[in-house]
Amino acid sequence: MRRFWLLGVALPAMAQTPALFESKIKPVLVERCAKCHSGAAAFSRFDLTTRASLLKGGGQGVDVVPGDAAGSRLYQWVKAGRMPPDRALDAGDVEAFRQWIQDGALWS
Repeated sequence: MRRFWLLGVALPAMAQTPALFESKIKPVLVERCAKCHSGAAAFSRFDLTTRASLLKGGGQGVDVVPGDAAGSRLYQWVKAGRMPPDRALDAGDVEAFRQWIQDGALWS
């Protein structure tokens, strides 16, 4: 991953994240996740319909830590094939979620 330096701190390059969100992440969230994780009745109180609700987390606490895919429960569950429960995501989609979270989980 490319990094930019600002005041001696390495920042991840996020130039591709909006395109990644639109092309890979958003379609999965809409088609595979929103039926259980949206609105007031969201399963485990984890609403995936806005970035604010995504970052808030659910009944088990914070599920997405921008910049830390390995420490994000959402990525751990997607990687393990636990979510979505009907059918695991393919390897390309799992990698897209990892990269998206690692790059800051930006939402367009």
